[in-house]
Amino acid sequence: MMRGLGCKVCALAAVLAWVAALSGCGVGGGSTGPGGTPATLTITTTSLPNGTSGAVYSANLTAAGGTAPYAWTLAAGSALPTGLTMTPDGAISGTPTTAGNTDITFTVTDAEATPQNQSKQLSLLVVAGFRITSGSLPSGVMNTSYSTTLSATGGTLPYTWMVSSGTLPAGLSLNSATGTISGTPLSTGFSNFTVTVTDAHAATAHSQFSISVSASGTITITFTTPAGGSATVPLGGTQQLVVAVTGTANTAVSWSVSGITNGNTTLGTITGGSADTATYNAPAAMPSLNPVTVSAISQADSTKSASALITLAPATGHANAVVASPGQTTEGVNFALSSSTPTLGLADVGTCTGTLNPLNVNCATSVTGIAAAPAATVIVWVLGQGLTTSGGGTLANGLQVSVTHGPASDVTVSNLSPRPPQNGLSSIYFQIQVSANATPGLRDIVVTNNAGELQHFVGALQITGGP
Repeated sequence: MMRGLGCKVCALAAVLAWVAALSGCGVGGGSTGPGGTPATLTITTTSLPNGTSGAVYSANLTAAGGTAPYAWTLAAGSALPTGLTMTPDGAISGTPTTAGNTDITFTVTDAEATPQNQSKQLSLLVVAGFRITSGSLPSGVMNTSYSTTLSATGGTLPYTWMVSSGTLPAGLSLNSATGTISGTPLSTGFSNFTVTVTDAHAATAHSQFSISVSASGTITITFTTPAGGSATVPLGGTQQLVVAVTGTANTAVSWSVSGITNGNTTLGTITGGSADTATYNAPAAMPSLNPVTVSAISQADSTKSASALITLAPATGHANAVVASPGQTTEGVNFALSSSTPTLGLADVGTCTGTLNPLNVNCATSVTGIAAAPAATVIVWVLGQGLTTSGGGTLANGLQVSVTHGPASDVTVSNLSPRPPQNGLSSIYFQIQVSANATPGLRDIVVTNNAGELQHFVGALQITGGP
């Protein structure tokens, strides 16, 4: 009985010894040989995984035999790739910065009273990261064929290319499969954009580029309408504008009126602009700047332009003509200053009714014509905020009522008494006396500033008959 129990104890002891021997293998462990002596220390790592420059790297060295714990060091003269480090337990980590193959000798030492150590040389290959390798791109020439191909390294083919921000110059495009930028630039300028390339595993790389496009030659812009680049346009009228653009495939132009893009209501506006045509819309009131300059600017090269001179004239076909016979005094048209600052010009006050306008002239029309024979008198009144007179035909702030065209001796402008206010505005009459020897013809009744610059067209005075 006792002998059987002793055999079982011996068998159990043998099993426990075998389990203990197994538990000493691998990282951080050790093993014993026959008779309880430590097994020979060996490095079990056979190779290191490849790294990628610019990407996080991690690997662990392993050993067997000897007595744990193990301590890892680099042999004299060995070094890890730049960006990587190793801890004493054999963990290698970091971000390698440079591509290349490095031979490294690692040494492991166990924890025996009389330590064992082993060394082994391993290679660590760092491959180039996935990136776009193209540098600066060649410049282009407008209307000249352009082609350049972008390149990348790393990643897994095939690549897919795209412009992820910004835009290519007009006329150029990027081939998503080949990375080729090609086409014919249509305009000059400098374009900034970002290109993204994606590999077969959805890894991406980005790079910023720019392309400068210069002019191919001389761009010429010529006005064909109006002929000769000049025209006279009545207030409120229109003028068609047509230009011929040569030297570029992009014939589109931008328009301005006296330096203002597409003009404004004071100088006139541009509407219906297309590649080379547009319409100029004259203002309703005469601006202080006359004539105005309409310019067509090449969209292919903003330094190229052409200009047409538009002379604004009082509107024709005056409504509600008022006739003054010789020796007769007749009231005329009623206009109001547009604001408390008279130099801003004049504006119609609407329908003129009541005692201030016995002839019931409709001031909402553009202008009113007045026909007068020699030796007749016509009266024109102007409304304004706080208007005063200082003799002759002078208003506040140096504004002057006068008659243009023809000899100055044909007419005399003088003040009459102020009239009752209308809608809070002062009302002043002006008398225009036509000389008995006045030359027949059309005159303009205008308001000018103290520099003689036209501020507003009030009405047309048609002198009839003869001396």
